[in-house]
Amino acid sequence: MALNDKRRYIIPLLYDIPAFLLVIVFELLNNPLNSLCSQIANCCYSGCLPIPANVESLNNMGIKYVINMCAEYNGPRITYKKYNIKQLQLPTVDSTAPS
Repeated sequence: MALNDKRRYIIPLLYDIPAFLLVIVFELLNNPLNSLCSQIANCCYSGCLPIPANVESLNNMGIKYVINMCAEYNGPRITYKKYNIKQLQLPTVDSTAPS
């Protein structure tokens, strides 16, 4: 089995699931693990793992488009639709180059 094939199974178990659970737990404690997003240019932000509870904040910031690079998470698509935020998903396995 090639290394990339192994990563496809190992990374979700050892990294993705625990990281996502931490984001949810800290959100439930009303103490976000990190900021939802950081502004990297005039009209561009970088963020991670938004959950449905975060979408209203994204909308209030004027964010209308999201590029989701997660292979393991489809994003809060139903909530995005409610706020008319468009998502482009380009699933990429962590620690591998997009293909």
